[in-house]
Parts: sequence; structure tokens; C-alpha cells
Amino acid sequence: SMNKLLAAMRDHVIVCGYGRLGRSVGAELARGHVEQVIVDEDPLVVARLEGGPHPALLASAADEGVLEAAGIARARAIVAATGREAINVFIALAAREANPTIKIHARAETEAGARRLRRAGATQVVSPYHLGGQRLAHAILRPAVADFMELAAPGTGAEIDLEEVVVPSESSLIGTTLGALGARGVQVSVVAIKREADALALNPTAAMDLRAGDRVVVVGDRENVTRLAELVARPR
Repeated sequence: SMNKLLAAMRDHVIVCGYGRLGRSVGAELARGHVEQVIVDEDPLVVARLEGGPHPALLASAADEGVLEAAGIARARAIVAATGREAINVFIALAAREANPTIKIHARAETEAGARRLRRAGATQVVSPYHLGGQRLAHAILRPAVADFMELAAPGTGAEIDLEEVVVPSESSLIGTTLGALGARGVQVSVVAIKREADALALNPTAAMDLRAGDRVVVVGDRENVTRLAELVARPR
């Protein structure tokens, strides 16, 4: 039954290593209703995940056969979140070979490890310690910015959300200008739009219209952000 479930999965995310970082990634993916496959070597970790909403494999992600079983060829992204840089580098190499277009997000512990991961084909490299240090420094030097980022974390703040909405090819909002969103009952601030290969457009004007494939970054209260997502998903 596990093999059938894995074989049917498409456009999912593979999370390799389910420690603190992996669990945090998994929780955010679940909040976004993204299917995921979890790979971990710890029997206790996998046992806790049994019966949950996402399949979990008790295995080493360094085994290419495991990545294949997890659907690497059909996945949208893979997260190399183990605590060992060498394993994360191997995961990045194997993932890039198995799926040339997959997004690879990897954990680094050192600057040298970050360089190796980028050379191995990682799309994004993060260092939990570096990010944690930045957050602490922001809290000291720029407390208002830190407060805003806490509030804007999707699904965690009580006041506002910072969210990305993708415009589907049959969306009812295609051709609608940003300035006309208010007339559709949506009160949000559009802070950026990413359109195909174009550079990220910051603070787009009210005259800019929405097109299929646009990735729209908005700030607003949760009710209005949800309303925008519903309108975008509604077909013409």
C-alpha cells in the first residue's frame, strides 16, 4: 500500500531528515496543503509519523534507490535537512541527476559546506545558525522590522499575512488591474510580482494587470488574503 501511495504522488516535496529543521519545514508545507514524503534514519522518528497524513520512509536519503522510491522524478522540490553536510551534498547531487528541474533546498553548517552544496546544484542553501543570528540582531537593531516579520509569517500572526498567490491559466482575475482588486472585495497591498523570467517587480503600479503564471506577493489581513486566493483560483 505504501508503494502504491508513493507511485501515485505528483508535485510533492521530499523532506530528508526530520529533526527540528525538517519538522519546521514539514509543518509549513502541511499548512500550505502540500503533499510530502519524509525520509529519516531514526526508527523512533518514523514510528511517530506512522498513521499520519504523510508517508514516511525509514531509510538513508543517501541511498539513490530511496530517493527513487520517494518519487524524486515527479517531485517539485526536495529538502536536504539532515545534520550532516556530506549527506546533504550527496542528496543534492543525486536529486539534480534524477530530476534536472527539481528545486533543491539544503541545510549547511559551514561556509565551505554552503559552497559545495551550490556546486552540487542546490537551488537554495540555508544555515539555521546564520538565520537565527540575523533574527536576533534584527530584534536588537530593528525591533519594528522583527515585529513585522513575526506578524507576517503565514498562519502564525493574528493580524496580517505575507503571502504568495500564483495566478492559474484559467483564473477569473486574469486581465484585472491591481487597482481594481478593491472593487472585487479584496483589500491587500501587492508588494511584488514575479512574472516568468522577468526580474521581481517591487511595488507594482495600480495599472499593472494580472497574467497567467504571475506569482503575486501580498500583505494583508488573513480574511482578505484568503479572499484573494479564492478569487484567483476561481475559473473564468
